[in-house]
Amino acid sequence: MLQTLGKLWLAGIPINWLSFYTYEQRHRLPLPTYPFERQRYWIDLQAVPPAQEHSPEINPTSDWFYMPSWERSLSRPSVDLTEQRQCWLVLADNYGVGTEIIHTLQTAGHDVITVTPGEKYEQPAYRTFTVNPKEKQDFVALLEDLQLRELIPDRILHLWNLFSTNEHHNQSYNLLYLAQAIYSQSVNAPIQITVVTNNGQIILGNEEINPFKAMVLGMSKVISQEISQVSCRCIDIVVSKETDTRQRLVQQLIRECFSSATEAVVAYRGSHRWQQIFKLVPIDTLLPNPPQGIGRVLDSAGGVLSTIPLRQDGNYLIVGDLTTGLGTVYADFLTQMPVRLILLSDVIAKAVKQTLDNASVDYISANIDITDYQQLEQAIAHAEQKFGQLHGVFYSTPMSNEHSMALLPQLTPHHWDYNYRTKVEGLFALAKVISDKPLDFCVLQSSLSSVLGGLGLAAYAAANAVIDMFAMQQNQTSTFPWISINWDACRDDAFEINSGFGANLAALALTPQEVWDATCRVVNLGLPESVVVSKSSLHKRLEQWVTSKTPNATKTESSTDTAHTRPKLANEYIPPNSEIEEAIAQIWQELLGITPIGIHDNFFDLGGHSLLAIQAISRLRDRFGIELSMRSLLEEAPTVASIAVVIASQKPKSQDLAEITTLLSDIHNLSPEEVAQQLQE
Repeated sequence: MLQTLGKLWLAGIPINWLSFYTYEQRHRLPLPTYPFERQRYWIDLQAVPPAQEHSPEINPTSDWFYMPSWERSLSRPSVDLTEQRQCWLVLADNYGVGTEIIHTLQTAGHDVITVTPGEKYEQPAYRTFTVNPKEKQDFVALLEDLQLRELIPDRILHLWNLFSTNEHHNQSYNLLYLAQAIYSQSVNAPIQITVVTNNGQIILGNEEINPFKAMVLGMSKVISQEISQVSCRCIDIVVSKETDTRQRLVQQLIRECFSSATEAVVAYRGSHRWQQIFKLVPIDTLLPNPPQGIGRVLDSAGGVLSTIPLRQDGNYLIVGDLTTGLGTVYADFLTQMPVRLILLSDVIAKAVKQTLDNASVDYISANIDITDYQQLEQAIAHAEQKFGQLHGVFYSTPMSNEHSMALLPQLTPHHWDYNYRTKVEGLFALAKVISDKPLDFCVLQSSLSSVLGGLGLAAYAAANAVIDMFAMQQNQTSTFPWISINWDACRDDAFEINSGFGANLAALALTPQEVWDATCRVVNLGLPESVVVSKSSLHKRLEQWVTSKTPNATKTESSTDTAHTRPKLANEYIPPNSEIEEAIAQIWQELLGITPIGIHDNFFDLGGHSLLAIQAISRLRDRFGIELSMRSLLEEAPTVASIAVVIASQKPKSQDLAEITTLLSDIHNLSPEEVAQQLQE
């Protein structure tokens, strides 16, 4: 009975423990010692990427803040280009950098395929192609052609982001289409993509940057995470017309492509190589006592909960998303202060309006299109006419949702345009309106995804990376500070963190109070234009999600000699009993380093996580030649048996194959005239 009751409890059945223990006589008893079974179930680090098996360590609040910076690093060593012949795909630029790199590689005996922008997909010359950067199918046709010729590239050098500072954001579509084409062709061999930008980073402080160049930074991290055989890195340069400088730059890029460096972002300025780092900025847990005139929030005992440098009876604008963005958090706390509020958004949540109506605070709210410069200018002018000049601005953007995120195969221009409209377009309109106003600060809501990436967040991370870079650009000339804060997820105070898949990420989400306190610290202490907030070590998270993948890393396989014994699970071991189940179990054994794996064993109970799930889906797709979604493994089919059913349902039946064979035979026997007639019909 006890064993049965235990199994029911493990299955999630609620047990009335009070009834169970009603007649129990409790005594102090000696417990048995730990059963030392001498079996080890850890997955070796060299076998798989670091897993999220343990609850993340939450740091003290003072250690949540990081600032991006740059440090000098050693230049890459010289390489012998003739040592190993490789296949290169070069998306050539208009500055001539790609032309010199192509010539150098061809002279050394490498296969080089050149791709230039054009109106349509075609091959104007030997191993030279043109594609329309805005047409996804052109990139698919290119990869199909290269695969037929057995010219799948080992390295891709993407130079199409070398353009002037005033070109449009759609330039970055092509990197997405390239990644989707690689995914769709089920390429097995490892590919290193090096994306080169110019004037995309501020290292020396005098660069004239284009914030849109940052889009590829966020996107490239997600590409590496979602396509297991692809590693993607970004290099920022300054293009020069001087011959000597150009030759040095060509050598720097070639050496960088051949290096085993794992930094996600590097830059070259002159002869110096720089790598991006994130410095911990320790902030005292207790905020300093606010000087006279600064707003404060008191708890029921009269203690200071948080402070922010607000003017007494000052005027503060919250603009942007007021349904899911942090603007709702800012509105809740600002209503407790002696200030006046202006809220501008296309939709203002009912809860926000109710909070304002119940608070003793003067406010103006208006539903407007914040991407429309004239509407925004008129609304702010009306508010200033009533309240006086503005003193601070909070720019709120929507959290990730079904409109902003999708895995690479399902990512469309719709997701891209939604993120651009809700995050970037309104920001440019806002900057134009407030550029000449004597503000104390402008706080921008960004996301940790621009630093860490994240599954399904390619377009979302790209848009937030633009926000970060926009703040840096504005601070080059602005009379008031622009501060972009990279946030993790935000959860309600009453949210209960359960165990299971995703629980570790949920533990890192911030409560509204933590968001407000962190904002107070950032603004109060005058931190720089971009600040990253992470409750656990950002360096460990970067190592786990961004820098752990080496440029030429192939699929992670565990040798059978080092595979560990199957752990004791709630379900019994039942071996595979079909060819499909055997293939699935073999793939899981290689990825997880555990053998044997039964058909009812849960992928995540065996130590699997989201990165391994992507690799599992990729291998299953290659093995069976069908499309599988991440949801198939994450939610619908996390066992060998259940995913075998999904695969079997998608495989063509024997009668279907027979019909296809007959149809192809009939087509083969048709004359060209008969084919033309059939097509017309």
